[in-house]
Amino acid sequence: MRRLWWKNHIFQYIVIVIIPAIFLSMFFWNMQEEALIKKYKNETENMLNIHQKQIDNLIRETKTKMETMAILLNKIKSKEEINDVLTKVYKGEPRFSGFYIVDQNGYFQLGTRYYDPNVSIKHRPYFQEAVTKKATSISEAYIGPFSHHFIVTLCTPILDRNQNITNVLVATVRVDYIQNIMNVLSPELYIETKNLNGETIFRSGLKPENDLGIIIEKDLHELPWKLEARLPDIKFTDLQDRIFVSSIMIFFVLNVIFLLIQYYLLRRKAKLELIQAEQQKLELVGTLATSTAHEIRNPLTGIHGFVQLLKEKYTSDEDQHYFDVMEKEIERINEIVSEFLMLGKPTVYKHKHYNLIEILQEVTPFISSECQIKNLKFQLDLDKEKPIWIYCTKDHIKQVILNITKNAIESMDSEGALTISATQNKKRAILTIRDTGKGIPPQIINKIFDPFFTLKDSGTGLGLAICQRIIDLYDGSIHINSEINKGTCVTITLPINFPNDNENLQDD
Repeated sequence: MRRLWWKNHIFQYIVIVIIPAIFLSMFFWNMQEEALIKKYKNETENMLNIHQKQIDNLIRETKTKMETMAILLNKIKSKEEINDVLTKVYKGEPRFSGFYIVDQNGYFQLGTRYYDPNVSIKHRPYFQEAVTKKATSISEAYIGPFSHHFIVTLCTPILDRNQNITNVLVATVRVDYIQNIMNVLSPELYIETKNLNGETIFRSGLKPENDLGIIIEKDLHELPWKLEARLPDIKFTDLQDRIFVSSIMIFFVLNVIFLLIQYYLLRRKAKLELIQAEQQKLELVGTLATSTAHEIRNPLTGIHGFVQLLKEKYTSDEDQHYFDVMEKEIERINEIVSEFLMLGKPTVYKHKHYNLIEILQEVTPFISSECQIKNLKFQLDLDKEKPIWIYCTKDHIKQVILNITKNAIESMDSEGALTISATQNKKRAILTIRDTGKGIPPQIINKIFDPFFTLKDSGTGLGLAICQRIIDLYDGSIHINSEINKGTCVTITLPINFPNDNENLQDD
């Protein structure tokens, strides 16, 4: 038995704690993964925005410098001075890989690096754009003729006072300069810079061994390039700290829930055991009553008959007094035996549909007379025009009403008040019996339905137990609220049960 209990206990622990903990941890793991991916995306987008602004600003700044140099070079006529200016700027600006002066036909005139005077760039798109628009233009990225690195070429027309082109200032910008800046700003972020054809110009950052397959893109404004960043795969260490604390909290909460459930089950089990004990007690009383009632009543009948004979033989007042006492005690014993039978196994009656209002009216004379004897006020609140139909044995309900009103009357001194009312909602009939008596102490109010528990010196402790037994037979309920020296209110509810149209509703 103990082994089975442990198996059930372990099974409950697995179902309530272990399995939910695993699923919740997995759910939380997925949530944290999504949160980290979102964080990576935001960080990557922010870094690409920084690179975009940095590269665009670099190109705009380069264009401005080129246009400033073009204005300056227009005022210089000597080739040596022009060459000195180009050389000075070239050595002071690591972004540039060379400066050149080209005539209107695209032939090189001067340069800071080697150039072929017989080569013309007239047909290059960036040269034509600069000459046509008389504004700075920029080329696509390409590998320079004297290096293995990508470069871009900027062309700025040198204009005279009449806005005629005299020469063209050409500068080549090192793409690896831009690459180095990106490596410094984001060494751990892998970025591929591509042209409009999707060809990779250069890469920056460390390429991850594994990635999530998510690509974040950002287009440049000043160059026909696109930045692509790949999100690295999430590392276990990135999630470990987040998941560990959350898993501990989940496990702790589930264990608390498990303990609360166990506490509830134990309370429920204890309550069921208590109910079973009460039922066993009633069954024991019923068995005892059934087996001994006739055995008790048969001798009582004989004793009662002999008392009657002796009462006729001995007629003195003293003897008659003794005989009266004996008869009362015999009647009392007979009543107790009857209560035993009722408590153990109520007599089977034929149930019918009755109007609760009419049942109350039938017992009202008995209650009213008892109240008059003790000088008590009695009030009956009924709506006689609205019947309250219940399905029962009328004598049972009468016995419940009389037992409770008897207790109420006995609990009050003179000038007390007894009030009985009956109402109904959609499904239940509600009978209320209220008195202004001594009340019931709160520490014993839960015991008053126990068999043989009584506060009366001469009581049997079976009245309320019988009432509860009867009400339970009809799927009803009985509740008692009481305050010391203020009174007691007994509320009985019974299911509403309407009769059929062709049912005989005559009294038993």
